This record gives sequence, structure tokens and C-alpha cells, in this order.
Amino acid sequence: MRTAIEKWKMGPDRYRRLFATFSIKAKQLAECTDGFSPQNFIGNFQFGEVYRGTFQGKDVIVKIWKDENSLYTVKPGDNEERYRKYFKENDLHPNMAKFYAHCDDGGYRAIIYHLQPKAIDTLHNLIEKDTFTWPQRIKVALGFASLLEFMHAPHPKYLPYLIRNIDAAHILVDEDYEPILFDVSMISGGILTDKRNIWYQYVDGCYGYIDPLCARPGKWSDKCDVFSYGVLLLALIGKRVSKYNAESPPISGSSQNSVIDFGKRNCALLHQSLALGSDFYSTDATEITNLAKKCVQSDPQRRPTMKKIMRCLQNLQIVQHNASTWEICKLLNGDKAILTGYHYSDSTVKDRRLLTWNSGHVSQFNRGSDYCRAGKNTLEEDYDTLEVFSYKELSMFTNGFNEQNFIGKFQFGRVFRGMIQEKKVMVKIWEPSNEIYLASQHGNKGRLRDEIALLRDARFSSHPNMVKLIGYCHEEEKLGAVYDLDPHQTLYNLSPKDDLTWLQRIKIAYEFACLLEFLHARNLPYMPFLVRNLDANHIIVDKDYSPKLFDFGMSIGGIILDARIDRNRFLFGCYGYMDADALLDGGIWYTFSDVYAYGCVLLGLISKKVYTEEDVKNGSVYVSDSAIAYYDEEKSKARFNQARFSLVERKLSEDGDHFARDGAELTRLALQCVALDLFERPSMKQVVKRLLNLQVVRKHAKELGIRQVGKKN
Repeated sequence: MRTAIEKWKMGPDRYRRLFATFSIKAKQLAECTDGFSPQNFIGNFQFGEVYRGTFQGKDVIVKIWKDENSLYTVKPGDNEERYRKYFKENDLHPNMAKFYAHCDDGGYRAIIYHLQPKAIDTLHNLIEKDTFTWPQRIKVALGFASLLEFMHAPHPKYLPYLIRNIDAAHILVDEDYEPILFDVSMISGGILTDKRNIWYQYVDGCYGYIDPLCARPGKWSDKCDVFSYGVLLLALIGKRVSKYNAESPPISGSSQNSVIDFGKRNCALLHQSLALGSDFYSTDATEITNLAKKCVQSDPQRRPTMKKIMRCLQNLQIVQHNASTWEICKLLNGDKAILTGYHYSDSTVKDRRLLTWNSGHVSQFNRGSDYCRAGKNTLEEDYDTLEVFSYKELSMFTNGFNEQNFIGKFQFGRVFRGMIQEKKVMVKIWEPSNEIYLASQHGNKGRLRDEIALLRDARFSSHPNMVKLIGYCHEEEKLGAVYDLDPHQTLYNLSPKDDLTWLQRIKIAYEFACLLEFLHARNLPYMPFLVRNLDANHIIVDKDYSPKLFDFGMSIGGIILDARIDRNRFLFGCYGYMDADALLDGGIWYTFSDVYAYGCVLLGLISKKVYTEEDVKNGSVYVSDSAIAYYDEEKSKARFNQARFSLVERKLSEDGDHFARDGAELTRLALQCVALDLFERPSMKQVVKRLLNLQVVRKHAKELGIRQVGKKN
């Protein structure tokens, strides 16, 4: 028995929206729209323009992102991310447009859609037209509700999708009056970065459809989409469309447009002309009016879910009356198989919305959409805005990337000290592949975008051992980030030096272990956050000898998803810190891979040894391998005493704060972290607990910022 999705893919053309996509040049893009002629112009969407066109003898829709002259703010690199995102969203639901071709050439970023049946127009353009009848409006409302119900469907392991930029201008209506969503430039969830809790995203949604209480403060939920859907309902029944006034854009928290104001007044919301047809029922008008009002009410918790909205629409008399002609009879029965991930075996079902999207199909788009345990709920005011810098400004901050300001290299570039007026900062620049690591510039752009999302999420940025992002540079092929930090040195530069005391080393080891414990913590439905490229070069130490993690170029989990592994398919971590177990498993990563790298960092701290670039080129043995080999050699001797065995460097062992018992315990801990068998390695929670039991920690707990030794902080 074929599954419903197989039947959909193999069915007649009017049900098939999946195509093998290919790339076209800018010249072909212009030709298919007749030079982007005004006659082919359909309208604007949030970040660009939409045209009709003809391509390979087919009627197509062309969507072009525009960095300039957009109705909304477009920051450098944003539209590139939106364009790339479409390659991950191409097969979600029958009521989402599937692209036929794409263009990334000549300064154009565009998607070409071939819809079958052919698209009539956008919903925005149809709403005020008298030819757009009451039954057609209800069918569009029902179809779009079914899409949102599917996108919001709960799953025990994965985040639901949130559209976040619902707008009538983003919905095409085909000849069967099926709504087709063709823009999801702000979508969150599924396989995409979770942006629900990022404060001040500078674009809160589409004007006239923005939930004023939830969007801007970074409290996105499915109820924000419900609010926007309510605005759509009001527009459909009242023949009123939300229009953006460029001279006076709406302000979040205030009334946004006449549609919402109209919906909140105690007056007849239905346009009189819609009540003239034979398919009009007054009870339906009352039901749908009350439903729209519930959707746009101020308290998000009192708004209905899309599931309840769908059931309400199903009970309308017009829907019941047209069930056969609209091919939605199965929806009326409330069949739980519809759009919920359960198998449905009736081979006679033809309607696209009835096709079963089994959980296996859904899960391929949702794996790993997770975040780590929350920190604070709000950002400090200083980080409510994110600056966009030019590469020339980065050069100015660092005095022309002067050698005196050079701190060191990281896996994908270089790090510098900088100064913005009187404020000390740290500047990181990404560079193309070097002679050690393979990294494309496109991959680096993705790393920058992920880092921006991560460090704008209050749950992560609130941790004291994460760098604080001030701004970034995305200027053609020149990429950079600026952090609010007065850097001392990288741990790579400090570890071999005599002037880094034993107590300072313990502080660094303890605080960084606490950070990893925080990142690895699980909070369902989110997965632990894995750094995957831990390296002493990626840990900057400030003037108070507090470690800060500043590179996340291979990170997955948390709000950054498993799909990012494609960007790093040729990378398995940093040399000297790579977990052999992850290599042998073909790149399958666990929290214990970070534990291994932490063990290498700890060995470097206590032995004053680091794995250098020359060691990489010469293929020298890792610090961890040499430590294990030395341990095995000493263990074979008759007088070996494991309780006293220590890898602590001689001068460090003479430090006044060093205790022999601590040296032996840290040696055992580090060797267990780098054990070949990952199941013999401790968790970071266990590592933190053992560090708290060190004599030096108990003696200097106050200096180390530890309130109560032995208790979780």
C-alpha cells in the first residue's frame, strides 16, 4: 500500500508541486519576466518583489529579494540567508510553493515557482475585489488554516514551525482557490535556527500583521501566527487589506492598521456585498467574525490554537455544503490522520490537504532543533541593538589589523585587539581556507549567521563565559565580529607561560567546565549544545583570568541544528583536540567528544604543553596521546603509585597554592576525559563536581567566585 506522500508525488499534475530544481543566470531571469516589465509586476513581498513570467514554456512566478528599496530593513547578509533557507524548506506541505529554479547571479537572488494549477494573483491583490466571492474566501481561509495547523503540530522531540511573517501579500491563490504560501523569510523551528527568544530582531513581522505584545520582546509562539491569521480573516470578510504607509510605519504596541481597529469595534464586520450570494449563511458570518476577534485579542493565552480554528471552520455550513466540490469531505469528519503524522490508507482520497505526512517525512526536516538550558530571560540594555560595521571600520578599530594588536589564529581566521573610541573590544575576522583547515567562504557566512543568532539569544549570551556580541561585518567576502571584551590572551598563548599561576589555571579550568556543563544540559524538546571544535585557541582569557568561548564554527544542537553538519563535512574538530571516536563513527558527535577536548585543554593547563601549528604540519603526537603513553609506561613499573602520579609541570608543582593530591586528581580527571572509550569518560557535570572537591578550590572558593563548595551553582 502506497503512503499518501508517495501517492501525492506520483499523482496527476494538478497535485504535483515537487520539481527537480536547477540554477539559472541573471540574463535568463530577466528574459522570463520580459526585463522585469511593469506589466508582469504582481507586487511587493516583505523583502523584495514578485513578477509573473514565462520560463521554458511554463507560466511561472518569480520572487526576487532586494537589499535596497525594500519596505523593511535589510541588513548585510540577511537576504542571502533567506535565499539559502529555501533549499531546506522545499518539501514541507502541499500548500507551500515548491520552487522550480533559482538564481544567484549578477547581484540577483531569486526563486522561480511553477504552480499547477496556475496562480491567479496574491491574496493581497484579491481581497478588495468584488469577483472574489464568499465561498472562495472561505476556501482560502480553510486551506491556509490547514497549513498552519500542520506547521504548528506538536512533536515530542522537535520544535514546531512558526511562520512569523504571515501577510496576504505572501499568499498566492491558484485557479482552484487553493492558498499557496510562497514566502517564509522569517520562519523559525524545524531544521532552522530557533529565533523565538532573540530580542530585538529589528524586523518583527509584516506591518499590519504583527502581534504587538509578543514579537518585539522576543516572545514568539504559535499564538503570534494565530494573531496574523486573525488579521487575514478580518481582511477576507471585511474586504479590507492592510496597507503599509512608508511615511508613517506602525509602531509595535500600538494599533497597526484599520483592519485590526475595524475588527475590535462593535459593528458589522462583514462587507455587505458578500452576503448576497446563495452560499451565504448568516450563522457562518457570526461564527467566523467571532473567531477572527478571538484570534486578535490582546491576551495570547486566550487566542485559539490553529487546531481549534480548523475545527471551527470545518463546522461552517458553507464548508459542509461544499465538502464534495471542494474535495474536503474527510476534513469534516475530524479524521486524526489529517496532517498529524499518522498513516491514512484510503486510496480514493484526492485532496492535497488530506495527504498523510507521516512522522518519518516530517522528522527529516526537524532533527536537532534544540537549545540548551536557559540562563537569564532578558538581555542587558547594552546589547539590545546590534551594530553593522564595514570592513574599513574593523580595520580602523585594530589600527589596520596591526601586528601589535594581533592575538592569534582560530580555526577559521584571526583575532585582534581593538578600540572603539575609548572602549576596548575584540575583533574576529573569518578568512577562506588556510593550509591546515578546509573552509569555504560560503561556509564562513553560515558560521557568522549562526553565531549572530546564538549570541543574540538571551539564554546563551547571559552566561558569563560566553562572549558578548556588539556587532558584525558582512561585506561581500569580508566577514567579521566585534565583541565587548578587553582580551588578555588566548589560552593557547597563556598555557605554556610561567606567569600563569596555578590558581589562575584552576579558575580557568573550573569556569570553562561550568560553561560546558551549561551547554550540555538537556531541556526537552531541545538537544544538548555541542561545541565540536574546542581548542585552546578558541578560549580567550580576560584581565580577570576568566575564560570566554568565542568560536562556534562547528557547533550544533541548541538553536543551531544538525543540518549544519553539511557545512563541516570535511572537518572533525581541531587538531590536537579531535576525538578519535567521532572520527571512527563517521562524524557522529556526542557530548563526550567535547569532554575529550576539555581533557586536552586540562592537560595543557597542568603540563604547560599545547599542540602547535608546527606539530600539525609535522604530524606530531597529540598532547593527550603522549600523556597516555607516559602514564602507561609509568604504570608498568613496579613502584608505580597511581594515587601520587601527576603530570603537573615541575615549576607549577612548586607553586604555593598547589597541593600534591590536587595534582594527582587533576591528572586522573584529564586522563579519564581523553579515554579512548567514550563510555569511560565523565560527563561535564561530574567534571565540575570533582573540581569542586579540590583542596585549592575549597581554600580559595571566594576568590574563585564559588559561593558554596560542593553545591551546584
